[in-house]
Amino acid sequence: DCRSVGAIERQSWNRIRVVFGRGSNFFYIDASTQPKKSMYANADAVEDALYDVAIRKLDERVRELGWG
Repeated sequence: DCRSVGAIERQSWNRIRVVFGRGSNFFYIDASTQPKKSMYANADAVEDALYDVAIRKLDERVRELGWG
């Protein structure tokens, strides 16, 4: 089965875990931003930064697994 499944879990205000899988194999990556809230203009800026880090790390992990 080649279907992929994903979920995002919030770990803290600046950290998320992305869970993904293929068939019966599941993996995760952790993504985090700078620990100082003052570095971000607002909550949307934090979300954007987390998204960027998560996408980069997920792409790297998928390539390591030979899926992409």
